[in-house]
Amino acid sequence: MSKKLKYSLLAFAFFVFFILIGIGIHFIIEKNNLKKILMNFDIPNKNSALILDINQNGMEILDIESGIHFDFDNNNFAESTGWPDRNEGILAQDINKNHIIDNGNEIFGNNTHSSSSNKINGFEKLKLLDQNNDGKLDENDPGWHNILIWIDRNRNGLTGNNELFTLAKLKIKEISLDYKLAIQKNNSQNVIGLTSLFKKDDNSTGQIAEIWFDTDYANTIDMFTIKIPEDIKKLPQIHGFGNVHNLHIAMTLDTSGQLKELIEQYIQETDISLRLKMLDTIIFYWTGVQNVSPDSRKPDNCSTNPIHDARYLESLELFMGKKYTNNNFTDSEKHNPSEEAAKYLLEAYNLNKKYVKNALETQTHCHKYLMNITLTWNSKQRKWIVDTSKALEILNQEGKDNPQNIQQIITNLQDILEERKGSHSYVPEIFKDIRKRANSVPYIKKYILSIGLKKDNTQSPKDPPITNVKGIITGNDKDNILIGTSTTKEIYGKKGNDIIIGGSGNNFLHGGDGTDKYVFAQNWGHDIIDNISSEVPSNDCIIFGNSFSPETILIKKQKNDLKIYSSDNLNSITIKNYFLDNGTTSYTINCIKFSNGNNWNYKYIKKQIDKKH
Repeated sequence: MSKKLKYSLLAFAFFVFFILIGIGIHFIIEKNNLKKILMNFDIPNKNSALILDINQNGMEILDIESGIHFDFDNNNFAESTGWPDRNEGILAQDINKNHIIDNGNEIFGNNTHSSSSNKINGFEKLKLLDQNNDGKLDENDPGWHNILIWIDRNRNGLTGNNELFTLAKLKIKEISLDYKLAIQKNNSQNVIGLTSLFKKDDNSTGQIAEIWFDTDYANTIDMFTIKIPEDIKKLPQIHGFGNVHNLHIAMTLDTSGQLKELIEQYIQETDISLRLKMLDTIIFYWTGVQNVSPDSRKPDNCSTNPIHDARYLESLELFMGKKYTNNNFTDSEKHNPSEEAAKYLLEAYNLNKKYVKNALETQTHCHKYLMNITLTWNSKQRKWIVDTSKALEILNQEGKDNPQNIQQIITNLQDILEERKGSHSYVPEIFKDIRKRANSVPYIKKYILSIGLKKDNTQSPKDPPITNVKGIITGNDKDNILIGTSTTKEIYGKKGNDIIIGGSGNNFLHGGDGTDKYVFAQNWGHDIIDNISSEVPSNDCIIFGNSFSPETILIKKQKNDLKIYSSDNLNSITIKNYFLDNGTTSYTINCIKFSNGNNWNYKYIKKQIDKKH
């Protein structure tokens, strides 16, 4: 017997948010689609550090995918970075004497601060300790004995036990300050920028190099610690990235209380459209840019602000962890985006806003739906077993009681699930289960028939082909003639005015939007029509061929369905939900035509049904 473990989807949703810290901006912005915007956030000066080749067998540097974070720029956010391997040493100094290398200020590189320098390279920082100006650093210089070498044995970006060494301990007696430009890439995006030599007690030499590390300023770990009040702990938590604190920390640091009040208002607001309008203000207060003038980042050569509101850009800069520059767009102003650049920036901002919306909705208004999706892991079959019936039951009631909101509610749920699709194998199974149960929830059926089938928005052919795969025929958005055969199982129209001919097999037919005609000649078999669409009332029509007349066709009601069948019972059509809401939905086909000119509408059919009861 295989073991089965059941979890609610919400638990997984919260788990996603907690691992977001290690994913950073990659979770909300697909780099393949936004390369240009990410390049414009790239700055020419990477974080750097002086590294010693301790074992003297060549410089070994780990790439950015190794999962190491370090706070190079001393702002309490440790950014994802390339890093020296366990056999290399980082030249450092323990300024605050806590036996820990806390940040880039304690590493000799371009983030080391001093009274007479700022953003210069590590060798120039070392030159400031060369008191006798002999072009090398050794025991004759007073600062020599304060220099340490950090060998990060476990490669985690944190100073561990027995990882800090004096130069004497490692038998290093001299560092030459005569450095040369190298510009050598290793097998990743890290660069050996500047090189020189160090000398050991036995007069052997090794390389010391300033490594320019590949750095992702958006993929960060928040190092800030503060006690979170109990009332804030009960509110939604969203992980920040770049230089943005987690939402709980941001609310705690906001002495005005306005951010907390905005989140509480969002929770209490039942109008979905108003909640969407609140998102910008929440982001502005979360990132602290609410008082920035909307026109402050407008280029001088533009009559209007291409970015529309400078707070979009400034909040995005904080999430990206760096200042925007116009490196890849022709513009005289370095940090104010041109019209071309603004398009990409606004796309990135809107993706970020969608991330915030999904996080808030998951923990508030969509909570009751997600809590009722059950996941069962079947260890024997090694797959997820999904049950969405309880969630759909609640949604269906919502669709009946609040039809004006249900489409947006389902859109929000789809957005939440789509965001997890790439990293969680159970999401496609959830979508499949929802679609499978669509017939049981008539008030929301038209919104969930295609849930999870959204195509990649980078693929937008003008006229996609009609497909016939494994007995399933799918049209495009043009006016199609879709003809089934004895092996056809399903036929789907889309937005065009389609003619659907099922053929002799037993088929499932769905015309989609547009004015569609379902044609039935002789011996069509037993077909089911699901006529749900966004168009109410429906203008679709069933047309019978010469082989059938009103006298040879019978009708009966089966719950909300209408069954039309031949007197010999060899052929039938079941129209799903035909009688739902007294024939006022798009399920109802109000036109059934015969070759002799007779036309049955809903009123006529209802009258005939009532006569039988």
